[in-house]
Amino acid sequence: MKKLTPEVIAEIRKIYSESDGEYGVIRDLSVSYGVARSTICRYLGRGESYTIDARFLRRLRQYGVSLDDVIDLFIAQNECCAVCRSEFVSIYSVNFDHDHSCCPYGPTPTNPACGKCLRGLTCHNCNIGLGNFRHSAEVLRNAAVYVERFKELPDAH
Repeated sequence: MKKLTPEVIAEIRKIYSESDGEYGVIRDLSVSYGVARSTICRYLGRGESYTIDARFLRRLRQYGVSLDDVIDLFIAQNECCAVCRSEFVSIYSVNFDHDHSCCPYGPTPTNPACGKCLRGLTCHNCNIGLGNFRHSAEVLRNAAVYVERFKELPDAH
């Protein structure tokens, strides 16, 4: 998958927003920048299709963030998980890691988060892992020490 610079992505987003989504604009952008239509759609926050996924839009509202905020974070993280650094398949595959102490009763559809507690974008496994470790740096450090200790044993099998 060809990666585009943040400047080119900003230009694509500007051209698209000024077009009011007119027919053929994604095709034209794809040809102009020499990338697949799905790549253009991904950078516009539209997944691999030509429409923005309703479930993803619901998650944006639930976490109190804009599509531009998530795309900027996606690019800043080099399209990788903030924890394990594995590359995301698309912007739709991200999980929103947020500070639970900021909005303890959210995010839910009826009680959205404030938008300021978003820490980063993670893959599914890392998001589940952080939750299982209760988002505690101390518990995560203890787990790392534990794993490292057994890694150093000669016959740990």
